[in-house]
Amino acid sequence: MGLPPIQATSSFDVRYQVVSPPGDILSINYQTEGYIAGMAHPYHLIYTFNYDLDAGKDIALSDLFLPNTDYLGALSKYCAAQLNTRNIDFQDFSQGADPTADNYKNWNITPDGLMITFDEYQVAAYVAGPQTVTVPYSELKSLIDPNGALGSFVK
Repeated sequence: MGLPPIQATSSFDVRYQVVSPPGDILSINYQTEGYIAGMAHPYHLIYTFNYDLDAGKDIALSDLFLPNTDYLGALSKYCAAQLNTRNIDFQDFSQGADPTADNYKNWNITPDGLMITFDEYQVAAYVAGPQTVTVPYSELKSLIDPNGALGSFVK
């Protein structure tokens, strides 16, 4: 007589959080969770949305900074330093914070700073979950375009 079959079902869930500061910027952080029947554990993915309500257009990360600045290098340096202080075995996953556009695809404009969200497995093992680092605007002041979406934060 064998064991009864496992009765697992697949699922998908989306949650969101509006994280934008007061004003003309809409910044939303979406957290998705899914499970496919038979997998060892669920998966989680982050998606972000940043929109300039006044201009009526999406905001790209590069739009926030002065041209020809190494904003990815600055973000990487700050995020890696913060992640290194956490008990998440970041050293084994440090390439996930390297200064590439793909590593910094999930970002939001918040009242406190630029919030960077790393998917699970990107900068830590699954068990540590997704990781978030908020980079204060003061850390980016010399790189921020004063006429861009973050201009009011550095005046």
